[in-house]
Amino acid sequence: MKIKKKTFSENYVLVIATLAECGYFKTTANEIAGAVSAGYSVGCGPKLLDELAAQMAEASLDITSASARRLHNAFIKGHAKTSTRTTTTSINDAISDRTASLKEIPSLAAMPVNNTVASDKELVVSRVTIDAKTGICPRTGVKLRLIMLENEERKLFLEKLVKLAETQYVAYLEKTKNSFILDEAKAANESNIFAASELKGFAEFLSDREGKPYTAIVDGANVAYFGQNFEQGKFNYYQIQFLIDALESKGEHPLVILPQKYTRRVFTSTTSSKGKKQIADEKEMDIIRSLNETGKLYIVPVGCLDDYYWMLASVSDQTAARKNENIDVSIDNAEGRWPGTRPMLLSNDQMRDHKMELLEPRLFRRWTSSHIVNYNFTAFVNDECVDREIGFSAPDFFSKEIQGNPTLGGSSASSCMAWHFPVSDWDEYERFCIRLPSDD
Repeated sequence: MKIKKKTFSENYVLVIATLAECGYFKTTANEIAGAVSAGYSVGCGPKLLDELAAQMAEASLDITSASARRLHNAFIKGHAKTSTRTTTTSINDAISDRTASLKEIPSLAAMPVNNTVASDKELVVSRVTIDAKTGICPRTGVKLRLIMLENEERKLFLEKLVKLAETQYVAYLEKTKNSFILDEAKAANESNIFAASELKGFAEFLSDREGKPYTAIVDGANVAYFGQNFEQGKFNYYQIQFLIDALESKGEHPLVILPQKYTRRVFTSTTSSKGKKQIADEKEMDIIRSLNETGKLYIVPVGCLDDYYWMLASVSDQTAARKNENIDVSIDNAEGRWPGTRPMLLSNDQMRDHKMELLEPRLFRRWTSSHIVNYNFTAFVNDECVDREIGFSAPDFFSKEIQGNPTLGGSSASSCMAWHFPVSDWDEYERFCIRLPSDD
């Protein structure tokens, strides 16, 4: 019965739904022959569900609405059945009470949202809306967790970035058709070594530098081009300075990551499909010089992709600067700072180019959920802006992946786990929730 780790979520849904429909997750169920010898600690009951769901969470991130409906109907059928160990009227009546308000959902019908508070003795198989600011499930009262990247996952992140940097640099040379540079690099076997060594050098810089640790990494090009898709739009240095000022006013220590071409006086802007020449004036160059002189700027070498640098910076340990201190910000901090993981990454880049090739989806979600902060402000026209307000969206309060969390009620510890499944075709904060009754 053991399911291989990398099978699709539908396979887990099929197994869990089949067992649920047969009533094997009830505390009164008979054990499944061979379950313990297959590696599970129990052969039936709520703990078996916990083990299967945990195994599913390791291999899958979400389910479909069709799978949610299949699970919903299976648990209703299974809990409406008579106990396999006893058939007393009182127990049958209790089981009936737990499923009386639950109706099987017809094929192709949408599952309705149910955000009413459930009692401890109630079977919960519901579509719920998780509070975006607290992560609390309205049905069960359970608080969903924000699952962070572990140390080994951070190392994997770095390794993947270096590999991508290697292949991207070769592609860059070929795209620019600089045959002389490419041939020379290939002859010296340095076409990928350069990009990899530069990125590793950046990692070492972050690890070895002393002083205040960076708490906000800024995707400089993304900020400068934000909202500049109008006729006079351009790479706007004033928008970078505007964001830096806002971050510093909130107690953050920012680092801007910027491709080298934007530190030159003359460069090609990408505000139009064909690109256009832009000439930076003295005030704009002063912004770059000031950021560089105060240690708030890191310039990415020509041909190297800046995306990899701000991705790496967001997960850097900054060993010397941190001095083993936790620089994350708590919700109830006295300084009035935005709560969450540090360093945070300021970018509106959706990173569609990296999602599939960079990491396995689980690590990508964990990274984006805990580090990325989006921003919004009125675009500048040169150095003028009609509205000086800036808005930030904090990192997620809970992860967009399958997770189980203990509930507070119930007399049996094994029956008090609530499982929440993201559903790919539901809204962002909706989950399919399964929680068995505290007593069967």
